[in-house]
Amino acid sequence: MVIKSNSLQGNKQYKLVVMGFLPDGIYGRASYTFQVNAPPTDGECYAKPRVGYVLTTHYKVWCTGWHDPDAPLKYEVIHVQGTLETLLYYGGDAGAIVSLPLGDGQNYTINITVRVSDRLGSAALVRLQVQVLSRSSTQYCVEQGCPQFLVRASALLFKYKLLTPTFILLFLPLFQSLPPILKGAELMNQLFSMTTGDNSPLKALQKSGKNQDVARMAGSISSVLNQHAKLINGKKVRLVQISQ
Repeated sequence: MVIKSNSLQGNKQYKLVVMGFLPDGIYGRASYTFQVNAPPTDGECYAKPRVGYVLTTHYKVWCTGWHDPDAPLKYEVIHVQGTLETLLYYGGDAGAIVSLPLGDGQNYTINITVRVSDRLGSAALVRLQVQVLSRSSTQYCVEQGCPQFLVRASALLFKYKLLTPTFILLFLPLFQSLPPILKGAELMNQLFSMTTGDNSPLKALQKSGKNQDVARMAGSISSVLNQHAKLINGKKVRLVQISQ
């Protein structure tokens, strides 16, 4: 006997009855009563920050308030891309710090599913969304609301060669606070330093046995390389510009 998936409700009792008949009309009967396990309830999950940058921002995903008599609970954080699912975290802690790959589409959106399960396997799902941008100063200004007059004024001053030392000294701290633009050889050098050598961050994670962190970093680096390859091949160019 096969029961269609998702046709039974959690925390309810069911009775299966099977009957067998002989040609002369004699029959036998057997029954089995069981209760369906219910998934954890009453909880919520969150992700913070809502907007960040690939390879630099660490996202916190955490859950609170989940209850289930069949403890202990397990938590999974899953990156969902269409039908493809990538496990970012699995364990008994209700919170995790994860690095995420570059987001998808024009908004650089990442879809995350948090799966909260009890020891019998019943699970509740929570779906979250964050943005993971590529690191560029113009994108940072758009997202964080840099003063438009400052960006436009500096562009005009550069254009007409009127950028004075006073202007530079006055606003240098702001420009220094912007994330650096990563492209070309600079991008490749940073990725090389992150992954190569005994003192690289990736090697340190491998030595410490943090396999989940190794997988997350590899996924983030892979997403950046994929975008870089598309830009080089001219298949996709996405520019965020501030009009002058």
